[in-house]
Amino acid sequence: MKKHLFLIIILLTLSKQALACICSAYDEPLVKEMIGYSDIIFIGKVIGSDNWNPYVVEMWDKERRGSDVIIQVESVIKGNIKKNDLIFVYQSAGSCTESFEYGSTHLIFGNRILKIHQLEEKLDSSTELPPPGPDESGLQEEGVYKTNADGEPIDFLRKQIQKYTVIDTDMCRSFLQNSNSYNKVISYIDN
Repeated sequence: MKKHLFLIIILLTLSKQALACICSAYDEPLVKEMIGYSDIIFIGKVIGSDNWNPYVVEMWDKERRGSDVIIQVESVIKGNIKKNDLIFVYQSAGSCTESFEYGSTHLIFGNRILKIHQLEEKLDSSTELPPPGPDESGLQEEGVYKTNADGEPIDFLRKQIQKYTVIDTDMCRSFLQNSNSYNKVISYIDN
């Protein structure tokens, strides 16, 4: 019995690790590649959260965090944005979704979402296409987010595109100010 329990615990541990997000080690060639494929790179402060579901917004507001957040630009490294612009950061659900704390400052690498393309074929949520990035060539047109979602989430995102500059990012492309990763990535940008 103890052997079976031990085996179950090991399998559960391994299955959770398989779902975890794994970011590459940040070295100069990788950072230069990230600069090349990112439309927008900036440093900004998280000022709030927004979501199509008001209950999600209420929950995030209580925790002073969010995954789909509004960030005020403090300095621009790359892209057609200005200091004090408000950027809406959209992240498709997944293991690499970043949770941003209100008031925190981040270095963000992102790709602009200019419009939404709703796929005709309904797929299960595990097969939703990811936002634009270096490994998805052929899946995305520049600035087009493809999804199988419909209804309120799509209408909400379309409204955000009208109101803000909307980008996608994730925890492998966003860095909390003064963290080890932030300092390392900034040093490669400044070179």
